[in-house]
Amino acid sequence: MNLATLALLAALGPAADPPRPAAPKLYVANSLGNDLHVIDTATNQVVKRVEVGPQPHGLVTTAKGDRLFLTIENTAGDAGELLWFDSRTAS
Repeated sequence: MNLATLALLAALGPAADPPRPAAPKLYVANSLGNDLHVIDTATNQVVKRVEVGPQPHGLVTTAKGDRLFLTIENTAGDAGELLWFDSRTAS
């Protein structure tokens, strides 16, 4: 790439900005309570509680932030599970 091409790319900026949530949320797997808490990070208040099953463990979101994946460990019973949610609604 020559200098003119690099200058043009810098002037154009990124092709697409990643989506940014309107209200950032924190998701907390409560393994002792068998639920998922959704916390509004602006107020530090729990805004939603979702019953998910025994021993929720790992959490991850997609690169876009539109889906949340949660693993259910369930060491006392059947094999674990993988659940997914719409991260905007936690449902």
